Amino acid sequence: MFNFALILIIAGSIILIGLGVWVYQRRELGSKPELEQKLLNTNAEAAIEDPDAVIIASEYGQLLHINQKARQWLNLRAGTPSLEYVARNTKPVDNFRSLFSGKSVATFQLGDRWVEGAALQIPAEGEMRTIVTLRELTENGHTNGNSNGVSISSSMRIIGEMGETINASQSVEQVLQSVLAIISKNVEISGGEI
Repeated sequence: MFNFALILIIAGSIILIGLGVWVYQRRELGSKPELEQKLLNTNAEAAIEDPDAVIIASEYGQLLHINQKARQWLNLRAGTPSLEYVARNTKPVDNFRSLFSGKSVATFQLGDRWVEGAALQIPAEGEMRTIVTLRELTENGHTNGNSNGVSISSSMRIIGEMGETINASQSVEQVLQSVLAIISKNVEISGGEI
């Protein structure tokens, strides 16, 4: 009988110590969700000045946060879209998805912009989260915030417009005039001649 009482006392002590450690850890971790929420709440003014679009997703593919710049690029009004919705707006979609499966850098088209995505995986709340930053590419390979170059997106739009406007049945003069008209409409020039 004495051994049983001793076992109960030891077991009760272990349980009380475990609860004490658990309460202490919860108290220490209690401020981190508030800090995370502060980090996720982006300042609207900073988002306008910042050239980066940011997407945060859980390891299970749930979109947790999308900042204002990414919302503008995707023409989103309110709510948090799914990661699949964002993926449907990318080409090639495999490059975008590779950022969430371990690849650290990829280039793809998001809507009508060519962007470079960089991914970072961090542990948070017992799971891995992927933070993807997106920057629009320019003609010389630098991102928009670091260069005065023409964006690749603008160049691709001009080429696309030329492809839609010009056809094989046009004469050489008509083609040249169409090319000049498209370029003068998209690039600031004071005069042009071919």
